[in-house]
Amino acid sequence: MARGKPTIIEISYKLLFLIYAPVTLISYLLNAVGGFEIGFLLIFLLSISAISVFLALILTIRFAISRKEIVAMRDINQNAPFLFRHDFLIPYIMISVVSFTALTFMVYQGFTEHLSDKKSRIAELEKTKIVLILGLSDAHDYDDQDFTTEILHNYGASEIAALGQYLKTAPEHGNNYDFQLIDHRMQYSRELEDRVVHYLKQGVRYFICTTSAIAVPLSENFRRLVEDAGAEANNPVLICTNAASPKIKTKTNQIYRFYIRSQEEAQVLTAKGSQLGLQKAVFIAVDSEYGKGAVEAFREQWRKQGGEVLHGLFLDPVLSKKNIIQKITAGNLLQYHPDVIFIANYNKGLIGTIEALDSFPDDIVILSTADLSVKFTQVPIQDILRRKTWFTCVPDMKAHDDYVNFDIYTAFLAMSIGKLTHTIETLQGNPGSDFHEIFTASDYPPILNFHYYRQGDFIIEMRVDSTLLLERQ
Repeated sequence: MARGKPTIIEISYKLLFLIYAPVTLISYLLNAVGGFEIGFLLIFLLSISAISVFLALILTIRFAISRKEIVAMRDINQNAPFLFRHDFLIPYIMISVVSFTALTFMVYQGFTEHLSDKKSRIAELEKTKIVLILGLSDAHDYDDQDFTTEILHNYGASEIAALGQYLKTAPEHGNNYDFQLIDHRMQYSRELEDRVVHYLKQGVRYFICTTSAIAVPLSENFRRLVEDAGAEANNPVLICTNAASPKIKTKTNQIYRFYIRSQEEAQVLTAKGSQLGLQKAVFIAVDSEYGKGAVEAFREQWRKQGGEVLHGLFLDPVLSKKNIIQKITAGNLLQYHPDVIFIANYNKGLIGTIEALDSFPDDIVILSTADLSVKFTQVPIQDILRRKTWFTCVPDMKAHDDYVNFDIYTAFLAMSIGKLTHTIETLQGNPGSDFHEIFTASDYPPILNFHYYRQGDFIIEMRVDSTLLLERQ
């Protein structure tokens, strides 16, 4: 049976297929190979505009070749073919070129944004995550809420400032790390453990934790949390700082403490007491692992110097300033006729303690742990400190004159972050190296006198100090 001429539908179908097939193929290839999703309509329009430009080019060439014949037709008043007439050809060429240029720019912009997003995602994936477990607020219910909020704001601000201080001193490394913050709220909880496990499951290897109240139980449970997350193969590392308690369970290649230890604080303070000829001591300490450890270290060192610790008070860490003053007053420590009062407290507890001692005779010497060296702690009690004879202890800095406002909370967190990132950078340059080897052998930070002790613990060299920071400026 003879086949007739193709119908308009058949011709249209074939033409559409010739356009649709390559457009669809290009769309799939871009999505499958490049991961670049681009609208089908945009590709279709770009293809049509490209064909239009191609046809415009053919028509222009054809017009140039047949220009004499076309001009001759016009001279004898005969209409030239419609495709070669100026009122069609010129607008057609302009529209084709403009549409092709605009659509090409849109596709190019889409590719550029896609590549930029892809590079950003790759850069994000390449960043090393470090989780900072900080005390930015407090979950406890205090009587003196306004006073407590002010002190905790200063403490939390000092820890946040540490991150800024690190980025300021090491701007070249800032873009290499993704710092994730956890507010432990000064309270160890199951919720805190769950958040640590969450990051462990994500493959995070490095954790930095502050304050003894959190560092002690977290160090005791860290191995269990690693096992719960199934992250043993990743060899996670926990670094404790701003935590002086001797109860922190350090462990080689897993848990480290880079901060002042109660043992060294007690050693330099008792040496100062012995130099002054002091014998009879009492103590006031926070009732926590930190306070108990500090008193134990002080008692041992004081007896070695020939002195005697007669009595003392342990204060609940959640007491308000008013209750701290009442408890110290009721404790009647003066009945022991002490030469010296040893203090191991921090933040609001330390401020309340010093205010309570304002009524004690000025000739009784105050020996305090390094927390009294913190500027925002000294400010509310500066008038009392000017009247008293007191000594605290600070890290032995190699460049001390450059750190007139040295804040142990800010500085040690910043130095701990710096020491960790310095180790990571070194490991990346030496893939076969061991974390423990680099972390303990490095003399970073160079401004601090310290040395590695054992089992993940460092000893920070200390010295006695009795200067108000606000008067050093």
